[in-house]
Amino acid sequence: MELLLCDVKMPEMSGIDLVQQVSAQFPQIENIIISGYSDFAYAQSAIRYGTTAYCLKPFDEEELSAALDLAREKILNKRAKLTNDIRKVSNTLCNAVWGWSR
Repeated sequence: MELLLCDVKMPEMSGIDLVQQVSAQFPQIENIIISGYSDFAYAQSAIRYGTTAYCLKPFDEEELSAALDLAREKILNKRAKLTNDIRKVSNTLCNAVWGWSR
């Protein structure tokens, strides 16, 4: 999973609590919170846990689209970095074992 989209108000736990737990265990996951609450304390908590976007209801298609585009960009950047890191490790191992790089 690379993206978590949740509401602040949910039956079992708040979206803020969910984001906090997911961010602690899986920091690579981007998250977007939607909320009917404009209370700054909710947004502040979301920011503290690295939320990509905090969209207030009712939101329009453009706002959600912009939030999803930002999350997508961050995810693609993370993938590119991971691919580059894997390539570097692979080259180091090939050089160490066989004396050549890929």
